[in-house]
Amino acid sequence: MVYFLNMTTILLVLAFSVQAAPLERAASVSEAAFQRLAVRMTPLPARSNPWVEVVQKVLDKGQFTQGDEIIPDTLGLAFRRPSGTGSELRDYVNLWGVKGADGVFHPYSATMVSEDWGKDKDGNWVIDQWILELSMEGALKYIAHKTLVEAPDGHVLEVRNDPLEPSDPRVAAKREALIALWAAF
Repeated sequence: MVYFLNMTTILLVLAFSVQAAPLERAASVSEAAFQRLAVRMTPLPARSNPWVEVVQKVLDKGQFTQGDEIIPDTLGLAFRRPSGTGSELRDYVNLWGVKGADGVFHPYSATMVSEDWGKDKDGNWVIDQWILELSMEGALKYIAHKTLVEAPDGHVLEVRNDPLEPSDPRVAAKREALIALWAAF
């Protein structure tokens, strides 16, 4: 059997199998490197830059997961909570990169995944999933919105894609909402 992997597949695998160990302080980006990164970032029209806050939060508090030949190293945070409507909200933010021989994590890309898990009349999970890939400056590189139907045993029964253009107002609204969520986390 041949498997074709893309970033969406990698994100789905990671979202469903978070096994991370705490990141040691030595593995975070140095203050000087982060300041260089912050200077290159496109400023948002606010008193502070929420995207820079999100990146710093992941660098400071994220869980490190060692990559392999297919999936890069990552630092990430996860946030699960009830929605108030009987479903469960699951949000993830990750910085993707490499941990150098010097022990410093060097991020080159970021993702935010947002999921709303509910049950249908047959007891299957219905997952409304958004995947946003961003540059380290916070610019949108990739967007996916899909609905997954998953059996109680974990088998994915159906995937419905919602094709989106970057100019779709839902994309900007979701991006800004997720940045605000993680900045306040």
